[in-house]
Amino acid sequence: MRDMAGNNEHPILEGILGEARAEAERIRSEAAQKAAGLKESTDSQCRRILAEARERAESQKQTMLRSEETSVAAELRRIELRAREKLNEELLAKLRDRLLKLQQSPAYREICRDLIVEAAAGIGTPKVLVCVSSPESLGSRGKSGIDRGLLSEAQELLARKGLQVELELAEDESLRDPGIVCRDPAGRLVFDNRFEARMRRMRRELVRIIAEEIGTEDGKAT
Repeated sequence: MRDMAGNNEHPILEGILGEARAEAERIRSEAAQKAAGLKESTDSQCRRILAEARERAESQKQTMLRSEETSVAAELRRIELRAREKLNEELLAKLRDRLLKLQQSPAYREICRDLIVEAAAGIGTPKVLVCVSSPESLGSRGKSGIDRGLLSEAQELLARKGLQVELELAEDESLRDPGIVCRDPAGRLVFDNRFEARMRRMRRELVRIIAEEIGTEDGKAT
């Protein structure tokens, strides 16, 4: 009986073991397939993540480069503006010095006559006072060269323009700068035609002319 049992158990055991080995092989095969699929999926995901990281890095690099270029351009613009402002001030200062020196020029008297005509026409009243700072200017000639003879010349020029204006000298000790200041008798209208005042009024135009002469981009006043 024992031998029969032993003989009967051997084929059964072998069958069970065979099935176990087959199942194990199937499991190993499925596991290998899953591992291969997982590896491929992981590799693909890693490649995708790496590609996205590279794209982000390139995008960030380009953004940084654009930002840096913008910053450099802005700084260059600021440097250019400062240089232009400095140049404008230097040229305007030279122009101011030249204008001040005109007071010692023989042409100063004629310049004052034309400034009186401009100021009187601008005020537009029948009588205009021409302010002078030097007491002796109220006499025959005076140091400034502004005298009644000069006023007569100015009145004649005004008449040629169709303007009948009576000009009269008026002392004003507050006036020291070269040029002319005119006012109406009531003192309500004042036309400051001194060189400094004219430069202030003409500053924008002067800066534009400077810009055109030196070839800068624009002539904006500073």
